[in-house]
Amino acid sequence: MTNFDDPSRFAGLVAPLLPTHFLHDIWPGALHVSHETGPALLSLIEQHELRDIDAFCAIQNGGGIHVNHTRGEGLRIDFGVDPGEAVRQYHAGNTIQILDLKTAEIGRWNRLLDGMLNLIPGTTLANGFASLPGPGLPWHWDAQEVFIVQVRGRKRWHVAPNEYVDWPTVNGMPTDQPPLELAVQLKDPGAPIREPETWQEIEMRPGSVMFMPRGYWHRVADNVDASLHLVLQVRMPNWRDLFRFMFDNVPALYDLEWRRPTAALSAMRLTTDAPREFAERIASLQPLAQAENLIALAQRFSALIESGSLYTNVAPERKY
Repeated sequence: MTNFDDPSRFAGLVAPLLPTHFLHDIWPGALHVSHETGPALLSLIEQHELRDIDAFCAIQNGGGIHVNHTRGEGLRIDFGVDPGEAVRQYHAGNTIQILDLKTAEIGRWNRLLDGMLNLIPGTTLANGFASLPGPGLPWHWDAQEVFIVQVRGRKRWHVAPNEYVDWPTVNGMPTDQPPLELAVQLKDPGAPIREPETWQEIEMRPGSVMFMPRGYWHRVADNVDASLHLVLQVRMPNWRDLFRFMFDNVPALYDLEWRRPTAALSAMRLTTDAPREFAERIASLQPLAQAENLIALAQRFSALIESGSLYTNVAPERKY
C-alpha cells in the first residue's frame, strides 16, 4: 500500500526544492513553479476518473459543476449544471469547473497536504477545470493558497503579484467599485482595481505544478491544447476565519447574557454603560483561549470543513 505520509509524495509537488526548503522559503507567500515533478505525481494525474470529459464530469463532488463561458465578451457562469449538460457545454468551447472532487486518490492527497502543511484535518480540497483549445478565465485572484497541477494538455498562464491587497479574505477581479468586504482590505480603499500591466508567462504541461499564494493575480491566456488541470486548495485559516466561525458555532455565545437585549446599546448609554458591558463580553471569551477549548474548537472547525459547509457562503459567483 502506498504510504501517503511519505514526504517524497509531497516532494512531487515542489521539486526540485526539498519539502523542507519549500516550507521554509516559499510557503505560504511566494510563487513557485515546477516542471520536474517526475513519477511522484502519477497516482494523482493518471486517475482513471480523469481519462476524458465524460468521466471527469461524472466524478462525485461536494461543490457542484459550473460552466464558465469564456469565448464571448466578459465572463458568464452557469452554476450547478448536470453532468450531461456540462459535457455539451465543454464541446461548445466553454470551461467546465467542478468543485471539491471526490475520488479515493484525491482524498489521499488531500490528507497528505493537510499533514505536510500542518493544516486542520479536512482543509485541503481539489477542484478541476477542463477546457478545449482557446482563451480561458480572465484576470482574477483567489482568497486561498493553491497548487495547480496540469493533468493533460498545455496551458499558458499570465501571473503577477497583487499590489492592491495583502492576504485578501475574498476573491477579486478588475472593477471600478470593489465590494465593501474587499474595499476595506485594500491599501487604497477608494481606488478602482485594474488588471496587471506587466506579468510573467508560464506554460504548464502535463505534470507541471504551480504553487500560487493567496491573492496572486492570474489568468489563462491560452489553452494551447485540450486541457485539464486540478487545483489543490489549501486555504490556511486566519484569526478572522476563526472568530467568524466562533460567533456562529460556539454554544457559549448563545448563552442568556449574549442573547438578552441590553439598554447599554441605547443612544443615551453608548458612551457610559456600553464600553463597560462590551469589555465584560470580551472578557467572558477568555476561557476559549485555553488549550483544551481551542482544540475542541479546531475539531468543530475541521468537521465543518469536511462537511463542505465552511465555504457555503463563499459563493462561486464571487470568484470573478
